[in-house]
Amino acid sequence: MKRWISILLATVMIFSLAGCQTKNPGSDEPVKTTGEADPNTVYLLNSVLSTPEQEQAWAEVLAAFEKESGLKVEARYQGTWDEYPQILTQAKIAQEPVDVGVTGVGLVQSPLGPGGMIMDMTDLAADLTDRYEDGVLDSSVMGDRLWVLPLADGGCTCMLYNKDLFEELNLEVPKTFDEIVEIAKVIKEKKGITPMMIHGKDAWAWPMMYFDTYAQATGNKSVENVEEFLTGKKKFDGQPERDGFEYIKMLFDEGVMETDSFDTNSDGMVAAFAQEKVAMLFTLDAYIAYIHNANPELNIGVMEYPLMKKGVRSEHAFAVGDGALFIPAFIEDSRLDNAMRLIEFLTRPENADKLLNCAGPTKFRIMKDVEPGHSEINDALNELIMPNTRIYLDWLWPAEVNDAFCQAIPAVISGTLTSQEATELVQGAYDTVVKEQDYRYDWWNTFTEEQLEDITPDHIPDLKQFMK
Repeated sequence: MKRWISILLATVMIFSLAGCQTKNPGSDEPVKTTGEADPNTVYLLNSVLSTPEQEQAWAEVLAAFEKESGLKVEARYQGTWDEYPQILTQAKIAQEPVDVGVTGVGLVQSPLGPGGMIMDMTDLAADLTDRYEDGVLDSSVMGDRLWVLPLADGGCTCMLYNKDLFEELNLEVPKTFDEIVEIAKVIKEKKGITPMMIHGKDAWAWPMMYFDTYAQATGNKSVENVEEFLTGKKKFDGQPERDGFEYIKMLFDEGVMETDSFDTNSDGMVAAFAQEKVAMLFTLDAYIAYIHNANPELNIGVMEYPLMKKGVRSEHAFAVGDGALFIPAFIEDSRLDNAMRLIEFLTRPENADKLLNCAGPTKFRIMKDVEPGHSEINDALNELIMPNTRIYLDWLWPAEVNDAFCQAIPAVISGTLTSQEATELVQGAYDTVVKEQDYRYDWWNTFTEEQLEDITPDHIPDLKQFMK
């Protein structure tokens, strides 16, 4: 805890706000921040909005809130998402009022949560959670506490395939490992192209595939196993851990994937698939748009990761992370009611719809009464992938452990490391970060009584009186 606070404070001392936007969307007038909180004003702190459409949507929704509530909203848009912890900490030190914040969910796990900067919203948002689709809030819950309410599109790992090529070769979408091996043989024999690819030159891509293989290897208990590993209850050295590596290696050993994956970055992957030089991809859903832009005529299909063993289901990683609403732990108790009133208003379906879809239709159904953009591929993502997802595992383990996976997976594929040696590399990275950085995964259990008091609301506002 002390380590994270010291990092935040040290960063603030050198952080420059040059280039930050400090005006409300749709206005050229700068926001005046005096440090004195007006009881009839709600202070919102967000990162700089990236498009005029976002600015307009936020301006319209906040204006509607002001009209309904009679309150004023002072919205500040500063810095990029990764700068948000420093900006929030600076606001706390300068005693600038912040009632509602918008940050990335990943920043809660580190450093905002361990730094005691975010209030526990479990009871505060109890009347709002049923507005979300099942599973969407999983990444927002840590230590059985809800910390944020997502207000952004989601993202997932997925497998894509060339539908026209499959139809031309009379191929069925593979469900199992044996089926994808046979399909790969047909593709190479009939078309002479790479059956499947990942952008492995981008080292961070490899752990994504492990998310999906480890889900199957653990009998669909990947998150539970990782949490036991990160809390020191188990070593990362069992058969499921080894199988997670072996399942990836099997795709290369059987010719489903080839060595060109080692030399291909995301741009090269997009180009290869758009030019129909590869039949299937393992990637993120975000790349669908890039592929479509590169070849609008390409008929893209979505498929599940093939089953590598019996008795399990295919799972893909999913999370909503770019934007989420929270209450700063340093808010004055008297300001909780107005802050939660704004959050209730922002998460109403009609308002969330404007904010979620302002920059183009969302891909995923985040909230029950907010429809995403409908297309064949978007519907496939929601119907085929979304029901079988778990949180990105690299949102759970520290960066040093993720770096170990980035090294270990290609090494196992090439035969430089055995799967057992790969698990030892990951375990070693964890042991090192615990020893040298006093790492604790379950940071929510490290709070003192005083810190717990800071993150616990003194009362729970009645939101039902405002809910429609």
